[in-house]
Amino acid sequence: MKVRKFAKFYQISTGYISGTIPPKFDEAHKVPISACGSDSIYFFDGRLSLDSCISMARTVCKQRKLTGFTIEAGPILNCKIIRPLELIEGEIV
Repeated sequence: MKVRKFAKFYQISTGYISGTIPPKFDEAHKVPISACGSDSIYFFDGRLSLDSCISMARTVCKQRKLTGFTIEAGPILNCKIIRPLELIEGEIV
């Protein structure tokens, strides 16, 4: 049985400064966070190579106007990251 691979997408947070009332926002506090909803995950055909998955994830990430992605494998709730977060500008964190 093949392990299911998928891309998990990220977007930039609002920059909310935790604990501030009224809420305050700052550019320095903007970080990548997991995207929500149906656009946050993209499942790959199990026969694809990791390189093909990465290429496809970049394309989908740009189409959905998101910030970055990781490639993960296994069950959704107990998966293993097989490619670290890649921002679409090309920087890996």
